[in-house]
Amino acid sequence: MKVTKIVGSPMGKTDYYLLCEMFYDDHESLQTAMKTDEGKASGKDVMQFAGDLVTLVIGEEVNVEKVH
Repeated sequence: MKVTKIVGSPMGKTDYYLLCEMFYDDHESLQTAMKTDEGKASGKDVMQFAGDLVTLVIGEEVNVEKVH
């Protein structure tokens, strides 16, 4: 897991405060983790204390070759 404090944006102020990235080997591993008792409890917990503040997204790393 990687947590980053947001300090601004190219346009100045932003509504975002923290970025939390969780890394899994693949999408199936994420789905498996979210189905565990711990995964369910953490999802429920974050929605109870920050449900109106948090935005959850799922991304997939894309490898792009450098253009020389």
